[in-house]
Amino acid sequence: MIDTPHCRSLWLAAALMLLVTGSMAAAEPRVEQVEVPPTPVPKRAVCGDGLVSGGETCETCAEDCKPRACTPAGRHKVAVALQSHPAWEPTAATIHLSYRTDKLSLPGTGKDKSVVERVDFGESSSINAVFDVDHSLRVVRADAKRIPVPMVVVEFDGCEGASPPSVDDLDCVVEGCAHVGGVLKDGCFCIPRLVAD
Repeated sequence: MIDTPHCRSLWLAAALMLLVTGSMAAAEPRVEQVEVPPTPVPKRAVCGDGLVSGGETCETCAEDCKPRACTPAGRHKVAVALQSHPAWEPTAATIHLSYRTDKLSLPGTGKDKSVVERVDFGESSSINAVFDVDHSLRVVRADAKRIPVPMVVVEFDGCEGASPPSVDDLDCVVEGCAHVGGVLKDGCFCIPRLVAD
């Protein structure tokens, strides 16, 4: 064994490591734990309940695509959050927000000014668009950075004589989701909630 002050220092350090850890093995690398949000339970499709949900379409349930009578009374705000794995940070999404038309409605249709004025994107986004088909609203948003929470806030009219709306009167589906690394086929969800003024 070479006996120099430098070598003695190395052997002393190794002996201290053995004393403290009981092993000369390198310490195990730390793995960062990332909390993954729970996957929302999709709504069950019930044709005829006035809400396009659970994978229904106007072809599979035309009845739910027919707007019901609604005399506007009061306003209700719905905030929609885009949820995904924290590591993905989506920067673009297209969502489809369905609403029960005897509880909630929007003035106008398509991309009328009266519809657009009811949709608030909050922080400025690079691209945004809305299109209403009188039973659901398609919303597109693209940003240079992660889409904030909420992604969008929609101000609906309530319906005269109807009970107050709840989240059961809403359904939201992500039609497309992307981040800087590419398109996400699965793992993006939109969560609607009613917010108080």
